Amino acid sequence: MLMEKFHAVLKKEGVVSIVSSGSAEPHIVNTWNSYVVVTPDERLLIPVYAMRKTEKNVIENNRVKIALGSKCRCALRLTEKAADFFHLVWRDRSPGMAA
Repeated sequence: MLMEKFHAVLKKEGVVSIVSSGSAEPHIVNTWNSYVVVTPDERLLIPVYAMRKTEKNVIENNRVKIALGSKCRCALRLTEKAADFFHLVWRDRSPGMAA
């Protein structure tokens, strides 16, 4: 069950950082709290369009770290296997976009 503090963080706009690691050094990307969707079974759906390095890293190593923050004066750090806790939503790239 997700903590009450987690939901408080998501209610206000803030940053979501996703740290992944493949065979190279760790890689970090950011998105906004308002893009995170919590499903009824408490999984996190996070659209990560164009986060190509993150996608490659998650295929190689599905362990990621996520940090969420907002002005509610509380912050969280979640560490779980990506497949067990949240779903990174990959979308097809438009033709002509660099990989």
